[in-house]
Amino acid sequence: GCLLCIHAPHRYGKTSLLWRIMAYAQAQQYRACLLDLQEADSQTLHRADRLLPWICHRLGQGLGLEPQDDGHWDPHRGTKVNCGQYLQEVVLDQADTPLLVAIHALEMGLERATVAHDLLSMLRLWYEQAQNHPLWRRLRLVLVYASDSPTALTTPSRPSLLASVSPLNLGRALSLQPLNLDQFVALGRRYHLATFHDPSRRFAVEDLYGLIGGHPYLAHLSCYALKPGRQTLGEMVAAAATPTSVFWPHLQERLARLQHYPKAREALSQVVTGNGVMVDGLTLD
Repeated sequence: GCLLCIHAPHRYGKTSLLWRIMAYAQAQQYRACLLDLQEADSQTLHRADRLLPWICHRLGQGLGLEPQDDGHWDPHRGTKVNCGQYLQEVVLDQADTPLLVAIHALEMGLERATVAHDLLSMLRLWYEQAQNHPLWRRLRLVLVYASDSPTALTTPSRPSLLASVSPLNLGRALSLQPLNLDQFVALGRRYHLATFHDPSRRFAVEDLYGLIGGHPYLAHLSCYALKPGRQTLGEMVAAAATPTSVFWPHLQERLARLQHYPKAREALSQVVTGNGVMVDGLTLD
């Protein structure tokens, strides 16, 4: 058994990497199933006794297994035990090949502390079982979550309690990073952009890189928009913060997310206006 935790801000390439992992696992003759918590409705996400069975049902569907009748779920055993029994008896025991279970958008199930506790502790138990039980060693877990989404793990009164049951500090963690300047230049060359091949235009590329901060999504977006006949690099930088900018939808989306967090919005406002903001006794500006 093994556990891989992939985390990064939104639009950093987590999903693309996950699909590559899924394709590799299938090429190795693994059974593989991707569970996306974005598919679960709010009522399911807000109750552990609905979310945990939902994960098992979607797992069975993804693997093409026959639906189980309600008799398989014993209310006296509890939801986590029922899910563990289902995984062991119905899923893992059906084939000798390794099984890859990938959970995408894990943060969706971590918004409420009680749900997060049961979900994380169940996944941790699965991982620990995979370290010790011969049958469970067929299990490979991949957990993917957005690090810039607020969850019960980031609530000041909750993190230590949830950290003690979380599997996110076990196994192997992979944090996706922004592109560095050389990687950004290499990307532009893959798009066959003349500016990225011209050493005399390096300063202009550096200006664009400084603007997007190496954000992978914005890097691809800008390279696509710079294809011949669309716009020049200078035009892109000059219009970056205007409604006609290729970056405008992204900026609006980030602004909409910021509206839900008044303290973060106030801190950003102070930085933008040049007043700075205090963090751990230091003024950031």
